[in-house]
Amino acid sequence: ISFASLAFAQNGFLRGQVIDGATGEALFGATIVKVGTTNGAVADFDGNYSLSLPVGSHTIAVQSVGFITITKETVVITEGATT
Repeated sequence: ISFASLAFAQNGFLRGQVIDGATGEALFGATIVKVGTTNGAVADFDGNYSLSLPVGSHTIAVQSVGFITITKETVVITEGATT
């Protein structure tokens, strides 16, 4: 995808780990999505995830069966960086 003849779309990464705040256990299968899109990731066995997002500010939701959905606004992604 490009926005100019020789320039490529700018992306960064949102990476982290989803854990149960009460037990400290990883939440395998939790979903991390950019609100309003189908762009998302699923936490692995250790609760780790990685989500490629365009540069800018995003609203991110984290969901897991049996837990309330947590939404974080103003997650800022910078080009080539990991947030």
